[in-house]
Amino acid sequence: MKVSLNKCLSYAEEDVYRSIKAAVDNLGGISSFIKPNQKVLLKPNMLGAHTPDKTVNTHPAILKAVIRLVKEAKGIPFIGDSPGFDNPKKAFKVSGYNEICAEFIEFKTPYDLPIANSRRFKTITIAKEILDFDVVINLAKLKTHHLTGITCAVKNMFGCIPGILKSGYHVKLPKKEDFCLMLLDLIDNLKPALSIVDAVSAMEGNGGPVSGSPIRLNFIGASQSAQALDYIICKIININPKDIPTIKVDDRFNPETIELIGEKIEDLFNSNFKRIETLTPIFPGPAFLQNILNKMISEKPMLLKNKCTNCGNCYKICLSKAIDFSKKYPIFNYDKCINCYCCAEMCPSKAIEIKANNLIMLLQRLYSRIR
Repeated sequence: MKVSLNKCLSYAEEDVYRSIKAAVDNLGGISSFIKPNQKVLLKPNMLGAHTPDKTVNTHPAILKAVIRLVKEAKGIPFIGDSPGFDNPKKAFKVSGYNEICAEFIEFKTPYDLPIANSRRFKTITIAKEILDFDVVINLAKLKTHHLTGITCAVKNMFGCIPGILKSGYHVKLPKKEDFCLMLLDLIDNLKPALSIVDAVSAMEGNGGPVSGSPIRLNFIGASQSAQALDYIICKIININPKDIPTIKVDDRFNPETIELIGEKIEDLFNSNFKRIETLTPIFPGPAFLQNILNKMISEKPMLLKNKCTNCGNCYKICLSKAIDFSKKYPIFNYDKCINCYCCAEMCPSKAIEIKANNLIMLLQRLYSRIR
């Protein structure tokens, strides 16, 4: 599995194009992934209606460069995604994608995709529109994430599930391990031909994937293997890959087979990247014990009343019915909460924080000292 890394010091159009082209050339060139007249779907991280400076969505300069490459290979590019809550066309416009001159495909028609070699489900509901394309290119944004540690190449394909149906999978799969196995089944069966990660400006810290802090990392990563790409990026940002649950639960992935080309990890390494401090581990042992431990120490959403605008997004997105919206402010029922953190992701005013109890914070401090 080849992973290609290339420095990219800005989002200037030519800088991004040269960096992505160099990264893809190291993998055999764009023509090895796209044939003339093939319809090519570009799947960015379009989490919602966020401007490029917020570092939430894949930067439009990344899409513009990849579209240019697709056209050079005589492919026909389209952009498609499905934000969890925001109006897709609004998100497309605010993200700056409407200026790129590629048709937008809204993921809205549910289709039960049969899953070969399933880890968790025999079918997963995806957007049927994806099946109309010959090639899928996965264009992820590197950010921290309270459930999966990071959202990167593997997690980005979760956006292929239409709209609020994504929240339904959190309800079906409250155990983090099962949810991550579903993500692996999804990407293995959608088979993006190429994954490219925007890490020119990434997001770090406890607020990710929406309210974290921007951090300049100044590189582009590319690979045919999303999992291998995530693994190498963890190394760059000083995170043990085995701390990331999508990597930890993947017994089919062998990092020994990774061939790194382009820049070296040490040349891009950032020891100051702030990881999620409150990431609850996957506990070994029987399911009943895992459930007890998760209830005891899992991090929980907390409302910042001074920021809340009573928009109701958190209430509407919560399919586990863990939010009471009958009072002046939303009230969380932690007995019903499944710790999916969709409420925090969909809050436009950053009024929901994810906080751990004192026990998990103490355990994490002790762990960081002894490891």
